Amino acid sequence: MKYLYLLLAIAFFSGCISVKPRIAFESLPIPKAPDYNNPDCWAALPEKIDSADLFPTVQMATNQKEAEVDVFFLHPTSYTGNKGERNWNGDVYDDQLNLKTDNSTIK
Repeated sequence: MKYLYLLLAIAFFSGCISVKPRIAFESLPIPKAPDYNNPDCWAALPEKIDSADLFPTVQMATNQKEAEVDVFFLHPTSYTGNKGERNWNGDVYDDQLNLKTDNSTIK
């Protein structure tokens, strides 16, 4: 059974390594910078209803607004697929990419 987990881990990580832009970093256009004052530029915030509000059980639920610490989570490995092969950076204004991120990594 442990060999099965090892094979699954190898397959997962080799898939992450294989998705990389095929052209030089300098030759690609840079996406518009996010406006971090705009809540739409954040995948999750305590003030809005988002995928980060989901919990496996009621017992695990927390009150984000009263949490003792804030967590700033970067998800660089979620930018994959064809766009990830043509671009170095994901665009925070890309609705399709945001939906994919919200329904995977943020959950």
